[in-house]
Amino acid sequence: MRLLQTKSYELFEASDIPAPFPSYAILSHTWISCKDEITYQDMKTRTGDIKNGVYKQKGWSKLKDYCRRAFKDGWEWAWMDTCCIDKTNPADTQEAINAMFRWYQDAGVCYAHLSDVDFSKGSQIVSLTADTDLDSTTNNVLQAALKDAFIRAKWFTRGWTLQELLAPHYLIFVDHAWRHIGTRESWALEIEQASKIKACHLNAFNPTDFASCSTAMRFSWASGRETTVEEDESYSLLGLFGISLPLIYGEGGRQAFNRLQRQLIHVYHDDSVFAWRGSRSDPKLGMGILARSVKDFRHASKVTAGQYGNAYSMTNRGLEITSKYWRQRSNPDGVIVRLNCRIESVSDAEKETGIHLTHDAVTDVYYRARIHELCDLGHLDLNDWYEEPRREPLFIRADNYLETAASSAVAVY
Repeated sequence: MRLLQTKSYELFEASDIPAPFPSYAILSHTWISCKDEITYQDMKTRTGDIKNGVYKQKGWSKLKDYCRRAFKDGWEWAWMDTCCIDKTNPADTQEAINAMFRWYQDAGVCYAHLSDVDFSKGSQIVSLTADTDLDSTTNNVLQAALKDAFIRAKWFTRGWTLQELLAPHYLIFVDHAWRHIGTRESWALEIEQASKIKACHLNAFNPTDFASCSTAMRFSWASGRETTVEEDESYSLLGLFGISLPLIYGEGGRQAFNRLQRQLIHVYHDDSVFAWRGSRSDPKLGMGILARSVKDFRHASKVTAGQYGNAYSMTNRGLEITSKYWRQRSNPDGVIVRLNCRIESVSDAEKETGIHLTHDAVTDVYYRARIHELCDLGHLDLNDWYEEPRREPLFIRADNYLETAASSAVAVY
């Protein structure tokens, strides 16, 4: 892990940082642009041009302002992804992405830079100077003035900033001029509006605690965010689950998300990973048990994990699952499988849920049907559905779907 010295703006390699490893500040931000940010290579080969004012001045100003902010607050060392990761080195990138959540978690403070929020727009309400920080005397008045801009900040739309919001023990928001505008705790209500994350998850997030925060719920937080590189939609979520994956840039976003789901199925036992709803409801389209994208979880913010999950594992035939299920009287190929997760409801404390499946006689496996909905088991029409007395394992297609004529001649699992 490389660090910047905040007083000199000098980049130190891990081997040159004094032992014991010092406390450090860390930055969460949205990039200006790839061509303007200061990179690791720039710090190694272009420092003369940078300091002489002829190269990447937008990025250099940002780096200096960040270091000045940290130095002013008493931090000698700081980390910034743009220049502290050698993105031309695959091994360095792999290590950084798999360690990212921990680096933010271990930081003494995280500065979340909202480049499109301007503190001074509240200056007509209270007396401010150019370098004023928000404090207890101006907090309520200015937060009210900045609320709309805060909620609309670009920072809340980016994929990588999700884990950067949850991982740090202490997070301070700064505006475009690097002035303090409050902490994660003081903006908790606005953060929930902007990110759909309840305040209870902001200060005590645990990647392995699925009882209080299900897989589906975490995916729902990411469903409205974007990443520049499509695979990063999945790679940016690794820290939220405390897992690692090999990075394969070029595999495509869907394949990356496929691997992420398979790893979660292998490591954890949370049925909510199957509680997604797709946007395509063509009855001729047979979907697998795995979602195509994190966006399929956009309606899953109220899905909670059950205490004991169903028995399941991924096989070469697809997902093998043993659970309570119901068969349709009017169509014996149609079944509903109970998931050991629930949906919070206004009218009921929680609703038991399940998914619709259809049997494919050619391959002798089931696939998702009616993917646009989950089944509310509390309102199951028992005139049309009956519970199978024996809980025999079912095999569900994993990820490939049938495009009718396009793939009906070949069975792929």
